[in-house]
This record gives sequence, C-alpha cells and structure tokens, in this order.
Amino acid sequence: MATLETHDKSDQNLECRESEHFNRRLALQLSAVTGCWLGANWIALQCIETYEFREACHRYHVSPQIAGKFQTRTIKLDSKQFPGRDHVDYKLLPPKNLQGGKKYPVLLYLHGAGERGSDGVQQLRSVPSWLSVDAYREKYPCHLIAPQCPSHLHWNYRGSNAPRRTDELDIIHSILCDVLKLPSADSKRVYIVGYSMGGYGTWEFACRYPELVTAIVPVAGAGDPAEAEKLRNVPLWAIHGADDHIVPVDGSDKMIEAIRETGGVPLYSRLKNVGHDALVPVRQNSQPILHWLFRQNSQRRSLAPAASRLPSTSP
Repeated sequence: MATLETHDKSDQNLECRESEHFNRRLALQLSAVTGCWLGANWIALQCIETYEFREACHRYHVSPQIAGKFQTRTIKLDSKQFPGRDHVDYKLLPPKNLQGGKKYPVLLYLHGAGERGSDGVQQLRSVPSWLSVDAYREKYPCHLIAPQCPSHLHWNYRGSNAPRRTDELDIIHSILCDVLKLPSADSKRVYIVGYSMGGYGTWEFACRYPELVTAIVPVAGAGDPAEAEKLRNVPLWAIHGADDHIVPVDGSDKMIEAIRETGGVPLYSRLKNVGHDALVPVRQNSQPILHWLFRQNSQRRSLAPAASRLPSTSP
C-alpha cells in the first residue's frame, strides 16, 4: 500500500514538472510572438510616419533634409484653459555647433494663415527653411522655434470680450519659456519674426510681454496703436508692402506713428510696388535685417540698424 502511494506521488510530481515546463515554454513562445508583433507594429508605425512626413514635405515644398533637422518637442497644456487639448508639439532647431557653456539667441517665427494645420511641416516653408541652411546657421547660430497654429485658429484672440480668453499666444509664451529653460538659451536675446497673421501675432506678443522680448520684426502685419506705449523701448523693424491688399499697409503705418509719438524710434520699411508677398524682398535683403536683429541685446539695446532701409523702401 505504501509503495502504491509512493508511485502515485511520483507520478503527480512528474505531471506537475511537465506541466510547469509546458507552461514555461508556452509563456516563452507567447512572449516571442508578442515581441515580434510589437516589433512589427513599431516598424509599421515608423514606416507610416516616414511616409506621411515625406508626403507632407512634397505637398508643401519643404525639403525633407531641412525638415528632418528640426526636433519635435512637446509641452503639456491645462485642459481647463484649452478644452480638448492636453499637449502641443512644436519644432526646434538648435544651433549647429552647440558649444558647452555658451549661450545662444532664441528666434521665434510665427507663420501666416496659409501654414496653419497639424502636420508639423507647413510652418517650415519660408523663414525656418532659410535659416536652417548651414551658411545661415554658422553665421547666425540660434535656437530657432517654429510652432504651428491649428487650422481653425489665429495666433491672437481678436474678439472684444473682456477679460480676454486664452489664445495661441498663451501657448507660444509657454513654448518660449520651455526653450528658455535650456542651459544654452540666452534670455537676453529673444527675437520674434512674424509674417501676415504671424505679423499680427508678433505685434501682440511684444505688447503682452515687452520685458521678455528683445527685438521684433513684424512683416505685413498690424497691431493695436493703443498699446504702442508698451513698445517704446522695444527695438523693432516693421516691414510692409505699400500695395498690400490683403493686410493694408496702414496697419503698420498706424503702429509706427503711435510708437514714434510715445518717443520710440522704430525702424520701418514701407516697400514701394510690393504687395502682400513682402517676404520676397525680406529674403533677398535678409543680411542687413539679420545683422541688425542679432546685434540686439536686452542689456545693451541698439536701435540703429546696419542699413536703415531695405532697397525700394519709401520713407
């Protein structure tokens, strides 16, 4: 009887060991299958992202090599302030030859209405693409920020409700603060360039945060002359086509006049025979603008440019 019980226990132990062995093999096989499945999905997602990225670059005439230089960074948003949004992505191009212990300017570009969306590519079409060329990066090293405004929005809230509701410029402020946390970012050299809708945003952002902004270049935009006093000591170079029928030139005229009345000395290029495409002469004459812009420093502001006017500029 005792021998029979011993055999029964041995059989049970053997069955348990075989069951455990089977379960371990099954677990390993499932892990391998799961790993392969996850790996395949990761590769598939990477392929899809690469395809969509290249398609967007082709569609919006942006070089994939240039777009690929930019980092995609993410900041969290307060969903109470921005319903339906808990984060936002933006593009950042660091200095080409980043040297430890050295600080570099921060240049923020606000695009026009035609570059709105969520593809992360359209906003790179003009100024960011120009400044990402190696020759510019070597001559004007900086942290270049290129956010993208959602399709249905503007950079700044244009309603009359008080208090003002939150808008994209509140997000831009958070993005700028995020970049300024970088050890190599110089808070004394913060530059903003904006075109058309971005020109509006540039004027407005500088009025809200004059102590944060070192210098601005609003192109084909407009602002609120009632806020001109806030810009009295902010170096700025406004540029506008005299024949602009999209954003009338009097938008810049009035801002410049209002700033001058407060005692400010803004620079103003009112371009003859130029319409809304003022970025064309800006690119053709970018050197004097960038030379002036990158000379600006909050500790020693210089209002005089290397060349006070672009060619074909009316007084």
